[in-house]
Amino acid sequence: MIDIGQQLWKCDNILNNMGMSKQIDEFHREIIRETYLITMLDAELDKAELLTINSFFKTRFSPEGLKERFYEDCQLEGCFLNRVPETVRLVADKERFDRGGAPGILTAAREFCIAFEQAGNIAIGCNGSRMRYETDALDAYMSIMINFVREAEKKEPDPVKTDPVAAAGDFDIRLESSREAKLEALLKEVDSMIGLDSVKKDIHDLVNFIRIKQLRESRGFEIPVMSMHLVFTGNPGTGKTTIARKIGEIYKVLGVLETGQLIETDRAGMVSGYMGQTAAKVESIVEKARGGILFIDEAYTLVSGADNDYGQEAVDTLLKLMEDHRDDLIVIVAGYPEPMERFLNSNPGLRSRFNKYIVFENYSHNELFEIFKNFCEKNDYQFAPELHEVILQHIQNLIIKKGDKFANGREIRNYFEKVVTKQANRIVAQSKGSVEELISITAEDLDCE
Repeated sequence: MIDIGQQLWKCDNILNNMGMSKQIDEFHREIIRETYLITMLDAELDKAELLTINSFFKTRFSPEGLKERFYEDCQLEGCFLNRVPETVRLVADKERFDRGGAPGILTAAREFCIAFEQAGNIAIGCNGSRMRYETDALDAYMSIMINFVREAEKKEPDPVKTDPVAAAGDFDIRLESSREAKLEALLKEVDSMIGLDSVKKDIHDLVNFIRIKQLRESRGFEIPVMSMHLVFTGNPGTGKTTIARKIGEIYKVLGVLETGQLIETDRAGMVSGYMGQTAAKVESIVEKARGGILFIDEAYTLVSGADNDYGQEAVDTLLKLMEDHRDDLIVIVAGYPEPMERFLNSNPGLRSRFNKYIVFENYSHNELFEIFKNFCEKNDYQFAPELHEVILQHIQNLIIKKGDKFANGREIRNYFEKVVTKQANRIVAQSKGSVEELISITAEDLDCE
């Protein structure tokens, strides 16, 4: 069977970009209606056909419910299969396109035609057989749509004679209002994070590139081919996972990803100790990440160089799946800088797909202090201003004590938890105390690194 999920998502995005989000449900109903009518050409709806409709479109129709809902469309004269779907008509309305600033009219209209063609093929093959009259019906239905698009094509300006720059006019890079508000809120969350100045700039660069890329595409300009996969380098506790999650949310709003979820994994989640099982593990984790981001921490551990190691099989499988799902999967590999370089150099396929780096620097002493202060404020704790230098000294002691294993923000979280535990022990030992003591951290509490 044909997987049309990605095609439906493309069409949903087109409607969103045109300011026609209310038409998405109608589009889905038209797709289901077409599938149902083609399966009913033999005058019966068998279990395989009903199961296909419900599983592909995530519905729970009973045979009676489906027939009742779409029976009137089976009437020969006004049959749905005898006319152009309403959503295709709306998409091919050039005036609406000009107002909505969506992708080119013909490109978009063809995407909808592809969706209806794929749905029709699902209907034809869902019970394991292909009937001639079903195939003929789909061909006739597609001819109606294709002829309609060709008529729209005649109304398009001649691309050879028209200067796209002169014809384009002014533009607005803003998204539809609710999506623009979500994007601004997410970027504000990124900007409010402590430190990470270069990372914040990189995020804004990515967003700006995507916005202009989409705008250029809508005006018919060539689009540079750039990999969307990312390399995060930096020590533990520098915010890599948090930023990866934010990128997923941002890309969902921009329409780059369908769902934007973050799936975290590492070597243990991808490599098996037994022959033939590694590929299955990688396929499973990639399937969970489709529509979002697969975040592989300490990715360099996938390639250990040891004999009888299946890490290379994991890498090979991952590269194939990245190509198979290049339109609905972004992979972020993360780890220490030097081992990540060795990892990427171990396979030409890795180097070609991962060429955009985001570097996470260690937090400064003052930034670590701000992180500690932030933990306190979020959890209703406070300390006297004169303890500022005391806290900085304890942070310095932690850095010296941990050395290369110092885990930045993660280390400060652990230190904060020790401090509030010591504060709790102190208050309990007193048997009684004031409300102010419940929220106050003292110099004694801080001495626990």
